[in-house]
Amino acid sequence: MDDYIDIESLRVDSLCSFAETIRGVIKRFGDQKFTQQHIVAVLKNEEYNFEGKNPKSCVSPNLARFALEGGLEVIKLGSGRGPTIYKNRNI
Repeated sequence: MDDYIDIESLRVDSLCSFAETIRGVIKRFGDQKFTQQHIVAVLKNEEYNFEGKNPKSCVSPNLARFALEGGLEVIKLGSGRGPTIYKNRNI
């Protein structure tokens, strides 16, 4: 077959979903509490390309899903200007 793909030459980062990228950031926080803004700050610091989208609207649904699945503990539910505070359970 002539359609050979050299898997070794592909960067794993480029194949990683956005949700997996966020999981990787969360793991780095260890036992520390964090907010959506912390995730966005780490991604911006690492020059993640949000492709013109609002970073907060990209991160928020993933954090909510992880919390519903039990991977994140919601320490304090945000309201108004106060952010939701999370802690890693088993991401």
